[in-house]
Amino acid sequence: MVAAMPLSSLRLTAPRPRLVCPYRWLLLPPLLAVAAASQAQYQPIPIPVGPAPPPDGQWHGSVSAGGSASAGNNSARTLSINADGVRANEQGRLTLRGTLNEGSARIAGNTTTTASLLRLNARADHLFTERWFSFGQIDGERDKLQGLEGRGIVSAGLGYRLINNERTTWDVIGGTAYAQSRYVNDVVKAGAELTVGEESSHRLSPSTNFKQRLALFGGNSDTGGRGQLDTTLSTAIIGAWTMNLTYAYRYTSRVPLGASKADSLVTVGFGYKY
Repeated sequence: MVAAMPLSSLRLTAPRPRLVCPYRWLLLPPLLAVAAASQAQYQPIPIPVGPAPPPDGQWHGSVSAGGSASAGNNSARTLSINADGVRANEQGRLTLRGTLNEGSARIAGNTTTTASLLRLNARADHLFTERWFSFGQIDGERDKLQGLEGRGIVSAGLGYRLINNERTTWDVIGGTAYAQSRYVNDVVKAGAELTVGEESSHRLSPSTNFKQRLALFGGNSDTGGRGQLDTTLSTAIIGAWTMNLTYAYRYTSRVPLGASKADSLVTVGFGYKY
């Protein structure tokens, strides 16, 4: 048996070239995920209970839309669409989400854009046990009123299901990400980030469900930090038709001069659950 030596006793006898990576510590969550995958025994995961879609290999989700239109001295139009879908089985989950918000107003013969927002999200989870899982995620966003021409985020890490019962499911996740944002005037900001988050689904009554998702991203002084919060309250009306209330909040610490760091969006509309 070789006795352990304290790190302080180690000395290099000759200089050796080494790679310098200021973000090498960001590799820890993906490496942990790979190690967990190599040790996991791929056995069928018990079917979870709760408000989350069942792991039957079928798509489950909802699509909702809301909007307004006015005409006369002042004319304005708005359209908001929210959609999400989940396909789950005993090995993992695939989740897709999207938000579209467009609006314009015509005053005294001049047309002004009042909203031009698009957000897309795709996440794949692989279950190690009933509670532990790894994830890979891709986010895309465009917000022209904030001066954001496009943002792409790729992230990966580990997650854990804190609560899993008939009324509530609650997950926490953590990992690393790489983000690139392109603003007006071809300004590009990119860099590695740390990400943490949580999301939950709650069955408030036999006909009412509430979902929320929070994600935080921390980067360097160039990319700054960001926060994302999405909530949905859905109530069944008749059959698969629902009335939905959604709230979305975004915070970005680094924005073009004159743009607001915070954006919020509230939509009310009818939806269809499948």
